Amino acid sequence: LSSLSMLCTGSDFSSPHPLDYDDCLQADVDVRENGKWRKREVSIYRQRRLRDSVLVIRKKKGGPIEREFALDSLCGIMMEMKEGVRFPLLISFPRDIVRIGFKLIDSIPRWKGFIERICGQSTVISSLTLEHTPFLPSFSTLGHAASLLVIGSRFTIIDHNREEVVHSAPLTHLEMVTAIDNSLWISFDDLRKNPDEYFSLESKSAREILKYFAELRRERALRFKMLPYKTSCSSRGTA
Repeated sequence: LSSLSMLCTGSDFSSPHPLDYDDCLQADVDVRENGKWRKREVSIYRQRRLRDSVLVIRKKKGGPIEREFALDSLCGIMMEMKEGVRFPLLISFPRDIVRIGFKLIDSIPRWKGFIERICGQSTVISSLTLEHTPFLPSFSTLGHAASLLVIGSRFTIIDHNREEVVHSAPLTHLEMVTAIDNSLWISFDDLRKNPDEYFSLESKSAREILKYFAELRRERALRFKMLPYKTSCSSRGTA
């Protein structure tokens, strides 16, 4: 994946060092913000109350909190492939992306496992192209590389060109439209209530995406239907 809004890499330590494995994981890192590298301390805490922060960023050990994130705003987590000498772990929130990189790949399973025990399992589809459908007002992200994350009942899209989360919504109803050109159109909830939440996701392998959502429907009993491309175009285009 391309660089995101916050890129953290191992600094003084080759792996995270836990304060108390049952309650917190903590590491000194270099954080990339606004094109510059800055040393930071990142901590992940076990949540005790709903509004408690699960991820905290400080300028230095024991210093004041610079940024913090609560579980109720979490979208998803995912592992990435090696990038240079870093092994990143990406955590996304509706408005922010935190990317923590480690010098040792062995560090990732411990952090990922700790987060999953706090936040639950996540399912990921990455490297998609996001475009708005031609017959509705333009979406804010035309033709940008994006990642699609599904965790719990939330559906989140990360725009890697703009380095931010561009969409996050409850996955209560999903309508998929297949197209001859290997693209998929996806809408959330009811189009009459959310007309702007209708755009296409294009992939090199639309078949894999279809398979994924079919499995997702079986596992989580999600409501969605699939319509042929031409039928959808004619019905939506004349609405």
